[in-house]
Amino acid sequence: MDFVLFAVLIKNFGVKWYYANVVSFTLINLVHYALSIRFVFESGARFAKPQEIVLTFLASLVGLLVNQLALYVLVSLLGLEVLIAKIGAIGTTFFWNYLVRQNFIFRKQHAQTA
Repeated sequence: MDFVLFAVLIKNFGVKWYYANVVSFTLINLVHYALSIRFVFESGARFAKPQEIVLTFLASLVGLLVNQLALYVLVSLLGLEVLIAKIGAIGTTFFWNYLVRQNFIFRKQHAQTA
């Protein structure tokens, strides 16, 4: 979904890649949060809902920075076509987003044994 929205913004509306990336990444991460707490992770497993949302937002912000940096390197420094570069950037960021959610934000706390 990120790739399709990104491509539509660039190809159909002439939006520059760095703006299109922010828009597509942000919108898709909102959808991703809703889907992940519905189908993958248990909301409230470790943090209260407001804290969980803030932590998810912060993790996504870091993910956006990683995504922008990957696109910059691939497009501006290595000269790849922007849609090919976006595929690489998505792959890089996917692992960051999933791992931080799985291992920190939504990880269930284990009961302490005495």
